Amino acid sequence: MKKVLACLLVLTMVLGSFSVAFAGSYSDVADNASYAQAVEVLTSLGLVSGDGDGTYRPTDAVKRSEMAKLIVVALGYGDFAAAQKATKFSDVPASHWASGYISFASDLGIIEGVGAGKFNPDVT
Repeated sequence: MKKVLACLLVLTMVLGSFSVAFAGSYSDVADNASYAQAVEVLTSLGLVSGDGDGTYRPTDAVKRSEMAKLIVVALGYGDFAAAQKATKFSDVPASHWASGYISFASDLGIIEGVGAGKFNPDVT
């Protein structure tokens, strides 16, 4: 897991160093924010999509479910994972938005639960 996170960090830093102009796509990410370009690059690559209300919430901590999706999509398995629904975790129903990503990442051995058959998808 540390290697995957390190790769994502390097990818973000490298892509964030390019001088590319993006129009702001999130209402809570100012164009002059220090992280604005990194957010736009990650969005353009399809790694992040923000919330459905047009915000990105840059100050919020990343939840376990969000990290599962980020890792799976970064590895190029987003479409496969999105098609999965059931997980082995009792607290991640098939109706949870990230159930496929959590299931796929777990099957690959990238992530683990927290014990007692639980994953705690909405915990940071």
